[in-house]
Amino acid sequence: MSQKNYYRKTFTVTFYAESEEMLDQSFGKLAQEADTGAIIADASDKKIVTISPLEAAYGLLKAGSDTEFFMGLPDPDDFGANPEVQKSIDAVTQFDMNTPEFDEALGRLQATIGVNSGDHAALFFSRKDGYWRGMSTRARREMIEHYIEAEKFHADSAVSR
Repeated sequence: MSQKNYYRKTFTVTFYAESEEMLDQSFGKLAQEADTGAIIADASDKKIVTISPLEAAYGLLKAGSDTEFFMGLPDPDDFGANPEVQKSIDAVTQFDMNTPEFDEALGRLQATIGVNSGDHAALFFSRKDGYWRGMSTRARREMIEHYIEAEKFHADSAVSR
């Protein structure tokens, strides 16, 4: 997977009416009613935001769509069964932190799961070098899996803003 960016633009629409029944309609009907003046709509929009493939995947899932809507987006629910993700995790566990090999393997893992920035990885792995050196491969794998869960949590939370 490449480290491609995706984009999101959010609109917020608030409808006002004289009765609850008037508002108990689909969005499309409400928009039509607002167009005719039967109800009032107040719309605002936010600036376009650049998001990672993982954030785009969570946005599609929250919208009720499949992550395949955009070709190549990761499916966060399938990371455990995805051979490419598992291979990338194994690669990261083979190297000591603060080495070019570790950074390269972690970068490949991030690209595989749809993460474009190392910001969360830097926070997650900071001050863990001393622990990492003495960890078994299994313990390192568990730490990497926790890191992936942290990235997924961040991406899922980002689409809720």
